[in-house]
Amino acid sequence: MKDLRPSFSLAAAALAFAISCGALEGDLSAPGTAMYRGGPAHPGVYAASGAPELGGVRWLVRTQGPVRSTPAVSGGRIYFGSSDGNVYAVDLDGRLLWTANTGAAVSSSPAVAGDRLFVQNRKGLVLALSTADGKVLWRAQTGDDVPLDWGYESGDMYISSPAVVEGTVLIGSGDGFLYALDAESGRGKWRAETGGRVRSSPAVSGGMVFAGSLDGSVYAADLATGALKWRFDTQGHGLSSARFSYDRKSIQSSPAVADGVVYIGARDGSLYAIEAATGKQKWRADHGGSWVITAPAVWDGKVFAGSSDARFVQAVDAKSGRELWRVPMPASVWSSPSIAGSTLYVGDTGGSVHALDARTGKTLWRFETGRGVFGAPVPLDGAVLVTSSDGNLYAIGAGQGGPVRRAVFWDERLEKESWVGPHKRIKEYLAAFGHEVVDAPALVSLLEKSITDQSAGRTVVTFAMDVVPPKLLQPKPAQGLLRRFLDAGGKVVWLGMPPLIWPRDPRTGGPRSYTEVNRKGAGELLGVDFTAANFDPFGTKPTPAGRVWGLKDWWMSMWSVAPAEGLDVLASDENGQAAAWVKNYGGAPGTGFVMLGYGTGEIDPVAVQAVADYRPGR
Repeated sequence: MKDLRPSFSLAAAALAFAISCGALEGDLSAPGTAMYRGGPAHPGVYAASGAPELGGVRWLVRTQGPVRSTPAVSGGRIYFGSSDGNVYAVDLDGRLLWTANTGAAVSSSPAVAGDRLFVQNRKGLVLALSTADGKVLWRAQTGDDVPLDWGYESGDMYISSPAVVEGTVLIGSGDGFLYALDAESGRGKWRAETGGRVRSSPAVSGGMVFAGSLDGSVYAADLATGALKWRFDTQGHGLSSARFSYDRKSIQSSPAVADGVVYIGARDGSLYAIEAATGKQKWRADHGGSWVITAPAVWDGKVFAGSSDARFVQAVDAKSGRELWRVPMPASVWSSPSIAGSTLYVGDTGGSVHALDARTGKTLWRFETGRGVFGAPVPLDGAVLVTSSDGNLYAIGAGQGGPVRRAVFWDERLEKESWVGPHKRIKEYLAAFGHEVVDAPALVSLLEKSITDQSAGRTVVTFAMDVVPPKLLQPKPAQGLLRRFLDAGGKVVWLGMPPLIWPRDPRTGGPRSYTEVNRKGAGELLGVDFTAANFDPFGTKPTPAGRVWGLKDWWMSMWSVAPAEGLDVLASDENGQAAAWVKNYGGAPGTGFVMLGYGTGEIDPVAVQAVADYRPGR
């Protein structure tokens, strides 16, 4: 392992002010490369089509800790880190290929060059891994974190992410240095010292490396030698955070370089434009003291950035800094905006992912994850990758033929008939994630309309109550509205007792006689054999397919059925029976009747939401 920790003091490490020339060629076109913000210059712009219309979750990958790492996509694979200490490799269908434990949280974003992946963990360890299997090829240890200027700075959540250029890995460290490492061996080529921790991810353009430091300054170094070319001091550099009782000095943002200008945010509450050649300020956009943590995106003559406590996303003119539009956000924005086509994607600390028209700021759609979104979304063709503090990587798919309508059925008039105990909690949870709450009359109208206008394939209904309103079963279950909706390509997510199998007494709310268990009725409605189904509770675990849909851990299930042709098994009970399953009626993958197989009292709302939003596309 290479030990890169400095053996001399800040005063002794004087940096040369030599000037060197040379342009960096092939930044974005180098074969087999992928890194933070779309390339070494960090434009935040992607050639993929993205998801201008919201379809649903194609798949998700669960980890065992918050995920703040921005994914890297290369060679049909997706790589990202988690605070559980692992780097994950999955394919474009969300199937896990390998994990590599780094020994500490990974909130940096991987970079890929050829058959190597480079990443840094929370302890300042830089690793090169094989993209084939995650095997460690080399390690390089940087130094310990230098003390914070004030001592009470909060939000030190990110670690510098590497850029890879011409066989060199550029990365910042908490020890205050910017490093250049040989990509083949991990050997140190040079290091440039700053006055604080370097959490900013270095950007490379025109033969120069740019990065911010927690000392409130932006540094430009020569790519070949590390010689300092200039230092730009933000307003925060001269401020004392102790006077404000919150950090006003640090730069946590990563720079974006475009057309000879460096754009970067700072915790002094400003977005800066700096001449790349000279280090002179071109303009400053004032956020009124609100931190600008995001790495800006630059597209079509505009610069896009989010604001922390002020809670907005803005577009400013790249030449003047004049604000072009501003969109309020429901929570602070630390996630960096990304652009594909003319759509801007950004997350917020409340857990929302927003798609905006980059030209106007108009909201196109909003999707809710379980917790805060701190990484940058990464557009793919027909989807967007989003990491979340809920521990998941989401692939959010584009709408096929239009956006997906998401509804949750709940009717207080039918409470006595529901076996599902936490039905209110399920309803409220899904409503918070943008699912429309419909009662029995509204459900009838919704299903009828979806069949008439041929939108059933873009409609999903989650039954928070395991009750089928009578109008959905007329003239008989197999020909009723619910079955016709499924036959038209619709999607139903069902909790608790299988439909019709053992209704509760609507007058008393109590169970009916055992003689009224109706396995045949449930079978006729769904075309599924419930002959072997019973009310005994058994331990249940998800199958690999079920994990892709969003199921996790284990639970107690009842009314399992025998695995059969036409059923995709999502979870098996301890007897090998299908406890959670999907029956597709000719619609797109991810549609049909989804039986989750939970016992009536223990239902995971996070999994319910994931399954409801799962829509892998054709």
